[in-house]
Amino acid sequence: MSELCGNGRTLIFNGIHRYHQGLGSTTLGLFQEVGESISFNAYFSPAGGNLGLGSHYDPQEVCILQIAGEKEWRIAHERSEYPIDKLKGDE
Repeated sequence: MSELCGNGRTLIFNGIHRYHQGLGSTTLGLFQEVGESISFNAYFSPAGGNLGLGSHYDPQEVCILQIAGEKEWRIAHERSEYPIDKLKGDE
């Protein structure tokens, strides 16, 4: 995987539940249980590489499972009233 991360960049795999039968079954079961759309994404950042996504805002609920390596997670306590507008540059 590290060879695929040219210049220390992060690989992002969105929607991996569509390609993995076990994760697909899990998303269906969770949807039936909570009534909300569920998706699985995976991120691979090589040791010593650049910051994966940098500071950002997620417009949905997020549950993170880190399975290897180390990372310092930062959760901002300040919130913007309209964070999506600021992401678009509509200040």
